[in-house]
Order: sequence, then structure tokens, then C-alpha cells
Amino acid sequence: MSREKSEFLRRERDVCSALGEERTARTLAEERLSKKSAEATDLRRRCTKLETEAQEAQERVAPLEEKINSLRDALVCKSQERSAIPHKTIVASPYPSGLQPVPSPFDPAEKRIACMEKKSL
Repeated sequence: MSREKSEFLRRERDVCSALGEERTARTLAEERLSKKSAEATDLRRRCTKLETEAQEAQERVAPLEEKINSLRDALVCKSQERSAIPHKTIVASPYPSGLQPVPSPFDPAEKRIACMEKKSL
């Protein structure tokens, strides 16, 4: 019986030792998990904050983009209106007066109509 008791005590000691090692490993794993969880929470918070900042920036930029597009369209329209105005080009001539007017070769009516169509949209 002493042999059986000795064997039992040896096994019990081995189990207790293994149990202690398992507890230590579990504690270390829980600490790592807790740290990773805190990092993940911090990253989620930062991500949410950045998403909010990006949305606010988009909201501030949208009216500016609209204004830029509107000004660009107005500039194109004005440019077309100016180029549609019949004007005379001054060219050097061999005449004694020095300069003589020459009519412009394009049709100003087409550009004026296109510009007016854009304004009505």
C-alpha cells in the first residue's frame, strides 16, 4: 500500500505542478488579451473620430466645390459671351493711315445661344 500511496502522491504532485503552469500560462494569456483588447478599443475610438472628422471636412468642402463649379461655368459663359461680341481686329497695313480694321471670321450668334442655354439650366 505504501507503493500505491507513493505513486498517488507523485501523480498528485505532477498534476499540481501542471495545474500551476497552466494557471501561469492562462494569466499571461489573459494579460495579453486584455492589452490587445484595450488597443482594439483605442483604435476603434480613433477610427470613429477620424470618420467624423472626414465627414465634417466633406461637409465643409461640398459648398466650396459647388461654388468653384459655378464660378467656372460663369467664367466659361462670360468668355464665350466676350468672344461672341463682334469686334474688329486691327492689323498692320501698308496703307498710309497705318492700321485698318478687319472683321472677325466666326459667327457670334452660336456662342451666345450656347451660353444662354447653360444659364437657363
